[in-house]
Amino acid sequence: MPQYRLTLYHKPGSGYSSALPELSKLLESIMVRHGVDHKVVSHDQLTSESERSLVMSLRGLIPQKRGEIVTSRGDMLPLSGNKNLNLDNTPILLIEKDELLTDVFPRRLEDQYVSVGEGLVEMLEQGIELKRAVFSPEDIARSRLVTNPDVIEEGLKSVGEEVSVEAGKIDVLLRDGANRFLVVELKREATDATIGQVLRLTASLARRENQPSDSLRKMIVCARINSHVELAASSVGIEIRKSPSLFLQEPNRKESPNS
Repeated sequence: MPQYRLTLYHKPGSGYSSALPELSKLLESIMVRHGVDHKVVSHDQLTSESERSLVMSLRGLIPQKRGEIVTSRGDMLPLSGNKNLNLDNTPILLIEKDELLTDVFPRRLEDQYVSVGEGLVEMLEQGIELKRAVFSPEDIARSRLVTNPDVIEEGLKSVGEEVSVEAGKIDVLLRDGANRFLVVELKREATDATIGQVLRLTASLARRENQPSDSLRKMIVCARINSHVELAASSVGIEIRKSPSLFLQEPNRKESPNS
């Protein structure tokens, strides 16, 4: 039988402190009904090393969306914009199976936000093994790229994911070593339409930032691309990075940044 453990992290004096007794009751009910061990950890109990380990575990959850406390839709996420632990806005619940982290609340999956309380209620009613959403290859690639931009080029820094501009949403927005914006469109199979999308998003961002369009870098990260599409992209200054493993559920090797 698999062994589960639930750990609730919180910060004393936070705006959600009044909700902690109810969350604790839900944890107790889950223990009684499903026999699941649990503990509650205050932020002041964490050492710098244990906090760093927690952050690395959260960042390793694929494809958990991260990178901002509040998205454009107002969804709170477990990690702050600089990838530090955030317990000011929300408690964090970790679900471990046989000592391996398997899930976290709050989370946003397929545009559905689920709070810690809602997650606990689901587990109480349905059991710990919740039905998981099916992610597209682009969702998986975006999560990995935001967490580790070096997989496509060294020296890149993440600005955000699904960044809203007038023309739509930029999949991943980065800055390179020269501090230039890099607009990234993720497609398992790049097409002519992908080229148009990148150009529109880049032009919209350039106007918002009051910068010349040609001062921003443009890139398509894909698993496959037709040679004619690749040639067309190159002719309008769009860089191509082919990285098939980035789009797989379980990558088995690291792609070269220039592959």
